[in-house]
Amino acid sequence: MRERVTFESWGGWLAGRELPAYAMRDVDGETRAGAVARSIASSQGVHVITCSSQGTSLDGRGHPEAQHYQATVGRPSPGGGYDVDGEVWFAVPIEVR
Repeated sequence: MRERVTFESWGGWLAGRELPAYAMRDVDGETRAGAVARSIASSQGVHVITCSSQGTSLDGRGHPEAQHYQATVGRPSPGGGYDVDGEVWFAVPIEVR
């Protein structure tokens, strides 16, 4: 089964770039953050090099609202490894069940 994951993104590397409105994830094998990072990177023709959690934002009542992440994106280097293009920050809303 697949799930649509909405997100917000920001960062200098994104200036002037068009991003997808949402990411699609396979609910049986991919995290919500992984789907978003992959969606952003593939829309720009780059690879996700790293993706790390940066904490949780709270709403005005102190309830968890979104998980924040920082992803480093780049392209494979001819000598091995990656050449970094930039960093992307994104927030994935927390599902309330």
